Amino acid sequence: MAHPTPIITDKASNVTRQQTLLLRGGILTLVFFPLLLTGCKEGKQFGMQPPTFDFTRIDAKGKEYKGDGHYPTHPWACVRDNPTTLVWEVKTTEGLHAAGNTYTWLNNDAATNGGDKGTADGGSCLDSRCDTESYIAALNQAQTCGYKDWRLPRRDELSTIVDFSIPHPGPTIASQYFPNTDPNAYWTATPFGPHESGVWAWRFDHGYDFVEQKNKALHVLAVRGTPALAKKK
Repeated sequence: MAHPTPIITDKASNVTRQQTLLLRGGILTLVFFPLLLTGCKEGKQFGMQPPTFDFTRIDAKGKEYKGDGHYPTHPWACVRDNPTTLVWEVKTTEGLHAAGNTYTWLNNDAATNGGDKGTADGGSCLDSRCDTESYIAALNQAQTCGYKDWRLPRRDELSTIVDFSIPHPGPTIASQYFPNTDPNAYWTATPFGPHESGVWAWRFDHGYDFVEQKNKALHVLAVRGTPALAKKK
């Protein structure tokens, strides 16, 4: 489940704090509340159990992977999350899917961009313009894993593959299925309602969501499909 508000981590004490963003007279006010982060080491001391995942590797043609699961010699291109039926891209070490690629957030659709389309081509990447809209277009043009309906995940969708039991520095994801995942921040498609220039993102070093400005350069983990409303246990 996604947290109701963004959270940040005090790295010095490893204590997490809930961050509420309030706009008063044009001045941004930060209000902090103590909050236990499920992905940190302290979480295990309170009896938190690791989530259960059910993934299937998918090859570059969109078929179920038949290899031995050793990515360096027998790579796969995507992963299907069986409970939700969503298909996720898998990062590589170079090219269009390179793990180190970053993108600014861009959405020219006024109906879904929260009132601010964002920033074009402000990241650092290979084989596409470095904004989220251009990256998604490139994935669809390439028909990654045989599909042409790739998109940015919603905030709640990205939360379904976060493994909160993995401590910092992460990555807080099942690396045996998602190799090369950079343990940093990833965009979602969900604008932050109270502030037009903000968007929800997830961190894969601590395993929490937060709000970031659209002109920042973050990573992208693209998804496709219509999710089944299945809850992870």
